[in-house]
Amino acid sequence: MEGYKNIKSLGVGIIAFDATEHLYNIISEFRSLVDYVVVAVQKVSYHGRPMDPTDLYEIKRLKEEGLIDKILYCKLDTAKFPRVQETIKRNLLLRDMTNHGCTHALVMDSDEFYTHDGFESALRKIDENDYEMTYCRYVNYYHDYGHYLLYPFKEGNYVPFVAKVKYHFGWKCGDFPKPSDPTRRFIRPKIMRKNLLTGEEYPEYQADYYEFGWDELRMHHLSWLRADIRKKMNDWSSSTYFGDRLAIIDKAVERFSHFDDGNMQEQATILFNTPGNKVSIGKFEKQYIFPKVDYHDRVTPQPRRKTLLVLVHLTEEQVPLRECILDTWASELPEGTEVIFYSVSDFGKDAKQQFKFDYDVRHLRLSEEYVKDGFELTDAVFRIIHESMEKATKLTFKPEYILKAEVSQYVWVDKVHELLDVVSDDSTIFVGGLKMSERTDMSLAPFDGWCLMSWNSMEKMLSVVSKSVAGTPRKDDLSELFKLLDVHYFDANGLTMFNYLSIVPTDNDDLLDGDDIRKPSLHGIVKNCTVTDTLGRPVNDVNLLTTYKMRNVHELAKKGTYGDGYEYHPSPAKVGDGTSVYVLDGPEGRNAEDRLYMLVNEIPSRQLYSLKDRMFRMKYCGGRKKG
Repeated sequence: MEGYKNIKSLGVGIIAFDATEHLYNIISEFRSLVDYVVVAVQKVSYHGRPMDPTDLYEIKRLKEEGLIDKILYCKLDTAKFPRVQETIKRNLLLRDMTNHGCTHALVMDSDEFYTHDGFESALRKIDENDYEMTYCRYVNYYHDYGHYLLYPFKEGNYVPFVAKVKYHFGWKCGDFPKPSDPTRRFIRPKIMRKNLLTGEEYPEYQADYYEFGWDELRMHHLSWLRADIRKKMNDWSSSTYFGDRLAIIDKAVERFSHFDDGNMQEQATILFNTPGNKVSIGKFEKQYIFPKVDYHDRVTPQPRRKTLLVLVHLTEEQVPLRECILDTWASELPEGTEVIFYSVSDFGKDAKQQFKFDYDVRHLRLSEEYVKDGFELTDAVFRIIHESMEKATKLTFKPEYILKAEVSQYVWVDKVHELLDVVSDDSTIFVGGLKMSERTDMSLAPFDGWCLMSWNSMEKMLSVVSKSVAGTPRKDDLSELFKLLDVHYFDANGLTMFNYLSIVPTDNDDLLDGDDIRKPSLHGIVKNCTVTDTLGRPVNDVNLLTTYKMRNVHELAKKGTYGDGYEYHPSPAKVGDGTSVYVLDGPEGRNAEDRLYMLVNEIPSRQLYSLKDRMFRMKYCGGRKKG
């Protein structure tokens, strides 16, 4: 360090799992003032989630640009508590900087910003006074560079700054008595003394720290400025402290997305131990930091392959179709993909074993008490799958996403992965159309019988089901679950279904005609292969015809023509233009399980707040066809 007498070489070590969109601005501010920059990368989060390739891409790009000198890949013991792992990783950075020859070091996170002038002024003071270790206060930004969070700490929040490399961090160390991150408090050498009057022991510290004043140095914590705010909370090491974290995350994202000066008084929802997980928001008198680039422009999305479990509903009559699936779309599954067939069987009310599982044939049998009225796609199935994956020894594959499909549907697995590769918001539930049934009191269910959701979404559904009033009758369908989710996950009044749902176009042409056999429709990631007549009733030899149709679809898929020219454009549901409501009369209507249903053909925009009211009017409108 030219011009310094005590700081011979200064290193900066950065913990970076996400928030890499800020790294260019952060490092650019102090790069000319330091000798060495190392970034610690952990490819799997503390909770077992893979690192987003987008973040790794940005770190590698910064190294090519010369802002980063070294990428330190860390593989930690995931059996340890997440915050203990974080403490270990900080000390690994200190060891690396020591090995590089640094005499002083700063360990920070990828969203911590210091201005160039403040950083340089603080270094000069440290060098001049030869401080052993230092701390400074910080402010948490919210939403943009003009707003901040008012945390309930009268003394302020503190973070370690530059120190001599011989000092390391201790988990929950008590050697710094003020509010600070428990993963990075300096361990101070001390001798334990005893009070002769009381007999109590107390530490006599052999090294002291310097605390920078608010006007001397402050860290600008860009904690709530993200290109993807949900990803931050999903991967946060402290999230396991909150048993209701998924609900809190949904509320936090909703609040963040709709924040402006006009509703600033409503407080922010965050993963923080305050009443209602609420923190007040303040507004700066002026803007204090001016990053060089818009951090959104630094994001270059990279695809990431997610693990996928396909659940296939099978009845006793459809057993031949199971073999057809194993010979077609499930014959060569990509890595990280599993298929499990499930069916309903009655083991009796007194049966101790509620399900049987045979891994060789990938078949799960569910007790009828778990599946009611044919609505197998919701919590009935997911509850068993969740329990078996969490507790059973045979079913160890834990997917990030679950696709529930019917045995008569062709699932183009590669296309499902292409969709998931670029999905970053794991709160979205994809369904193949919507059905609205009079029999179920205008409740919604996937029209095509398939549903794709993340493991987190499944856990959210199960958590709200467990919170519903015991003994209260509850329908087993999506609409009821959405109502429960609204109650437990959102503060705002009104329908919030758009927070969960996206409709995916699938093949709805199930009429028995020549094109169904010779040239199936080429659209959708799920292809319906069931063959029905003009009234929607299965024809004779349905298994044989469905098998024949599925094999034809598979041949087209292998040639790459099934989805030729198809582009995936997810859109939330809207009842309006392009929506038709049909009422069946006569014998056909009497025999139809669902007399009233809707087909959403074109979904142009996100307008769902009036959906409940529109459904109510549809139920009582009458007539043969209403547009």
